[in-house]
Amino acid sequence: MSTAGRIRFEVAVKGFPKDGAQDSLYGVLADCPFCQRVLLTLEEKKVHYAKRFVDIQNKPDWLLEVNPDGSVPLLKDEETGEWIADSGKIVDYVESVFPEPATGRVADSKNVGEGLFPAFVSYLKSFDSPREDENKAALEAKLKEIDWFLEDNGDNPFIHGRTPGVNDFELAPKLHHVDVVTRHFRAWMLKNTWPSIGKYLDGIMELPSWQHTSYPDDIVIQGWIPKIPVN
Repeated sequence: MSTAGRIRFEVAVKGFPKDGAQDSLYGVLADCPFCQRVLLTLEEKKVHYAKRFVDIQNKPDWLLEVNPDGSVPLLKDEETGEWIADSGKIVDYVESVFPEPATGRVADSKNVGEGLFPAFVSYLKSFDSPREDENKAALEAKLKEIDWFLEDNGDNPFIHGRTPGVNDFELAPKLHHVDVVTRHFRAWMLKNTWPSIGKYLDGIMELPSWQHTSYPDDIVIQGWIPKIPVN
């Protein structure tokens, strides 16, 4: 729940700030699976927070002063004044401050999907190159591993059981990026090829927390275009 009640956290996220500002509490969320990981955690815990949308192509000075590498997400605890960078550290911090409902710490993760994003990025960067087929096969192998796990996970809609948790918040946004980008640029039908992944993503996307933290497919596509080599 992003605005009602007393704000405990402010989280800087990749976005399009209102009126072309460097940052603003008003704007549109952009395509960052790491930011969405944090936002999903806050939403599922029903913590009162505010999003600060940051133009990562024109980062404000305060962001670089607090976090010299300029990365987002970046969370500020309004009660203690503490700043926390890195999505994994933020998730753990939120879990320590608000242990209920439990969503787990990074150490509790089953590591489902480990290595997925590096394989995806390698494939994307090799479009129309001699290594495209090799990198495609590597990405497909990662997706097959995930699909097998989900198929063997019984009737559980989420990785840790009946309720979403830490591994879901990390994996689902990344799977969504893979689905959108490969469908657009290579006509993949990920959800059909790996039906357990399709069922899993469809279930995640029905959650109010997902609907409150998602962004349009065209924003995902535009965000990845600079990573694709131009021949």
